[in-house]
Amino acid sequence: MSTSNNSLTIPMFNGENYHIWTVKMKFVLRFQGFKKDKVITCLHAIHANHIFTKIMDLETPKQVWNKIQDEFEGNNKVKFIRLITLKREFELKKMEDNEYVKGCCEPNMTS
Repeated sequence: MSTSNNSLTIPMFNGENYHIWTVKMKFVLRFQGFKKDKVITCLHAIHANHIFTKIMDLETPKQVWNKIQDEFEGNNKVKFIRLITLKREFELKKMEDNEYVKGCCEPNMTS
């Protein structure tokens, strides 16, 4: 981010590193003191096309921000469901009878 003439470069968001982008964006918006129309224009302009198509019909900055947050960070319910799913997948993992750890307990193939 460079500073010149009391303005900042607004960070683009391409779908990666959401947690870093969101912190930068909050401070840029606070520094600029944008009003509602400028914020929505800014939020529409800084997203890659594949993200913009998901937010282009939203009309308030809060709607856009919440949509991006849900999409890339997930709400608490989504996080909880993902955690339960991963835990269940882990619990269901087991070796089949014909699977062996390489170098350990492999059947003797020389006979």
